[in-house]
Amino acid sequence: SWLAIGLYFILYLRRGWNMRTFILMFAVFMDLILLTRFKMHIKTVLFCAGLELMAFFCFSEAGFYSLFFCFFIIGILKWIRKILKKRSDVSSYKISNFLYSAGIPIVLCLWEFVDCYFVNDVEQYQHKIDLLIVCSIAAIISDTAASEIGQLFKVKTYSIIKFCPVEPGEDGGVSFIGTISSMMLTLIFMIFTQSYISYHVKEFVIVYLFSIVSCFIDSILGATIQKKGVISNEQTNFFSVLFTVMLIFFI
Repeated sequence: SWLAIGLYFILYLRRGWNMRTFILMFAVFMDLILLTRFKMHIKTVLFCAGLELMAFFCFSEAGFYSLFFCFFIIGILKWIRKILKKRSDVSSYKISNFLYSAGIPIVLCLWEFVDCYFVNDVEQYQHKIDLLIVCSIAAIISDTAASEIGQLFKVKTYSIIKFCPVEPGEDGGVSFIGTISSMMLTLIFMIFTQSYISYHVKEFVIVYLFSIVSCFIDSILGATIQKKGVISNEQTNFFSVLFTVMLIFFI
């Protein structure tokens, strides 16, 4: 806690008290909660803190605010799950979980940083990269919301391949409530991003729809190759987001 206070004092002297400083302060406070209340491993918490510092200094407005808004939404879902279920899967999270889940938007944010400060080709690529960043993060929110809410309320869940009833949380399972919740939270996120990205209507619709499609791609991969043990759940998330970003990139 004292290290965090010292860090904020240095940031305040260098940049003044702005929204980025406040969000970073809140993020480090949440890291302490993850370490103490959720019993997350200290190496994972330190890795998260390092990502937050990198985001503070290197990421654009689109990358910084989108990523932290995503973590905020997912954090609320995990917190509700812990309260209602008296348990949480956060304590078992490893660094690899974050790399597979948030690796693609982080790489895109770093790509934008390099392009902006070293290549100086901002006007041609920045808007396109911002759309890719938002799409990748919206896909993460879409998948997590559908999975968490479906498991939380134990709603009727069906296999996306065989259309037969399955247990909530099972690989390849989809539910009506989970899908609707996913669409609503993703829409809220997209509306939030309008404050720092100037969308055309077509761009907004495409990014939104493809982020929802990513959720179904994740379920299809989960019901097929993940169920056979070819890839893990984290790798399924990674490939579904990667596929969605590639589609947006070539459109």
